[in-house]
Amino acid sequence: MDSLNKNQNITKMIKVVIFFVVLVAIIALLYLKSPFATGFYPNCLFKVTTGFYCPGCGMTRAIYYLIHGHVLKAIRENILIVFLFFLILDKVYSFFTKKCKKRFYERKHMVMVLVLIVIVFWILRNVPIYPFTLLAPI
Repeated sequence: MDSLNKNQNITKMIKVVIFFVVLVAIIALLYLKSPFATGFYPNCLFKVTTGFYCPGCGMTRAIYYLIHGHVLKAIRENILIVFLFFLILDKVYSFFTKKCKKRFYERKHMVMVLVLIVIVFWILRNVPIYPFTLLAPI
């Protein structure tokens, strides 16, 4: 039984290391290669297909702006970056402090609220009337 727990801990640690290596690689790539350079990053398939913005449209540019310290520009590209940033920060904090209690956003009703927020955001950012046009990426 003890070796099973040890193997599970090693597997978990490998997953965490892979996650952080990928995260650092993505951050480095976005730091070094601007999303404004044409042809390097793929276009949003939903936007290309339908002509409408998806909830993630502008997220690459938002992360690029965050990495470079331009918080307001990041929010202007995609306001969901604020939620994403704090969710990731909370996950990293809970991992390193070993606090594994269930977070507010992991509860069933909060997951539904977060999904509803994303859906409403998705709809409103495609309404071509001010002030909803402010939700669309630049």
